[in-house]
Amino acid sequence: MQKVRFGVLGCASIAVRSMIPSLFRHPDVELVGIASRSPAKSEPMAREYACTPMKYDDLVGHPDIDAVYIPLPNAL
Repeated sequence: MQKVRFGVLGCASIAVRSMIPSLFRHPDVELVGIASRSPAKSEPMAREYACTPMKYDDLVGHPDIDAVYIPLPNAL
């Protein structure tokens, strides 16, 4: 079975506390990238989980990402 390649669009608390660690540990998931409005948030998270820090547009359009988790407020 091929892994589902995920990107995370935002470093909201729910993503940091729950979703990113869960995605990272799941055997059928590859965490490809984490994006944030602030590189100061996305870069340390990306380092911790061995993936790429990205800008929002780059993550959404990335050809190696199959699914995106969006822990952002509805307005964003």
